[in-house]
Amino acid sequence: MLAGGPVLTRERKLSNAWLEGTGIQAQDLSHLFDGDDVEQIHSRLLAPFHVHQHEHDIVTYLVPDAGNIGDETVRLLGIDFGLELYPGVLDLDVGFSDVTVVDAYSVAVAETAYPFDAGQAKLSPQRDTVVTNFRGRSVRALASRRLTRTYGYIPDSTDSGALLYPAAVEPAETTAFEGLERIVAILRSPDGCPWDREQTIESLLPQLKEELAEFQAARETEGPEDQADELGDVLLHIVMISQIAREAGTFTMSNVIRSITAKMVRRHPHVFGNVEISDVEDLYRVWNEVKKQERLDKQRALGNGG
Repeated sequence: MLAGGPVLTRERKLSNAWLEGTGIQAQDLSHLFDGDDVEQIHSRLLAPFHVHQHEHDIVTYLVPDAGNIGDETVRLLGIDFGLELYPGVLDLDVGFSDVTVVDAYSVAVAETAYPFDAGQAKLSPQRDTVVTNFRGRSVRALASRRLTRTYGYIPDSTDSGALLYPAAVEPAETTAFEGLERIVAILRSPDGCPWDREQTIESLLPQLKEELAEFQAARETEGPEDQADELGDVLLHIVMISQIAREAGTFTMSNVIRSITAKMVRRHPHVFGNVEISDVEDLYRVWNEVKKQERLDKQRALGNGG
């Protein structure tokens, strides 16, 4: 598979073993994952590839494990260069199902944006998770913070630098939204809780209002843990209402999330699009223009029988 040209690697020890007896020396790039500016790893990684690209037809990049799965650098290089992949094997001692595979580098980059990293490098205690390439001083430090906050611990890494997180078995152990959805679905199931099963959207709406009032009171008099607890009660009622609608075949939580995410992106073209604003008044103008267009689109849809 090595067809001449320079060889670059992100793992010198393993590459030396792979290349033993060939006389080929790989340029080690593992030090790039030690620097403090983790966000710049990709641009620093690109530099040697661009240098060699001008001089050679082929540049080989050796990475541990599967390469085409769970290696963020391979994915990013694929955006900039045409890659011919020769996948390896992600060697694990245990079997997993419903598994998430994520590069520790992706986790570290997400952590640099904390607390504005929600939705990045998504990790869920509800699923078996393999964190690959747990290497590099800065990558390990940042990824460890995110992983400890999500799972509560850092397991021993495997020989290939992977961390293994089995899915949470107990429902109460989850910190994932889908874990709450699962609990509510169980409570509403035929073998669930009689009180939860008899609830309707109409019966829950007054309770939701009460929970909002209790959260407001907690904001004024209670500490962070009590505030989080009261907000959890609000969220429970929203999930319960969505579950009841799911059972009735009217809408699901996916519909709720799809609607609000599309609306937020649509109403913030100055953040997610190419619209520029100069002040708050400009912001209100853009907001009102988008809402006006939404009303027109809704009227057209109704006029067409949609």
